Amino acid sequence: MASQLSPESLNQIKRLDLRARMIVRGFLQG
Repeated sequence: MASQLSPESLNQIKRLDLRARMIVRGFLQG
């Protein structure tokens, strides 16, 4: 499945993952 994704979509997914982690971290901290 990863081989079917283009580098652009992979970068977008990574960006969304990082943003989600930052949001969750901020939510847990208060």
